[in-house]
Amino acid sequence: MKFNTYELLDSFQITQIENSELKKEIEKRFKTIEQEIILEYLKKQEGKLGIKNLGNEIRYNSILKSEFKTTKNNKVIIKMTENRRSFIKVFLDNWIYHNNKDIYYFILEKTFGNDSKIVDNSFISINEVKEELLKFYSYFKKTNIGPKVYFIELKGFNDYNVIDNEGYSFLQINR
Repeated sequence: MKFNTYELLDSFQITQIENSELKKEIEKRFKTIEQEIILEYLKKQEGKLGIKNLGNEIRYNSILKSEFKTTKNNKVIIKMTENRRSFIKVFLDNWIYHNNKDIYYFILEKTFGNDSKIVDNSFISINEVKEELLKFYSYFKKTNIGPKVYFIELKGFNDYNVIDNEGYSFLQINR
């Protein structure tokens, strides 16, 4: 999986960090997520021009459901493909519920998300996350330490490219 990693600072600023700082266990979980998304993609596009989106396939995939929201070694991965309007609610709900854990929000890089059509185009991007958190922080300050928060921004697959095929997204193996 090709991705960028960001960390939420105490000031609610978001800073990019080196991917190598991720723990091996969380990298393994992201590899599982990548494999499952690719499998769903390939199944849905089989015999067709491509796909329009994978929202339901991702939502109902049991392995993805397990990886998203399941705490392992005090780390939880949250799928954050919601739209901008619901971001703060989802963020605060998870902040409260997973207060003593490391939270990894799984988001899509804007260009990759639009090209791949994994979900519809209303998903929140890292720039919008930054704007929303700074706006929130300008009115509300933290009263406790809270969880460590990271954003993992998927920007591509290791062994596959997404191509446009007559308006559909098609997953093609790298050659």
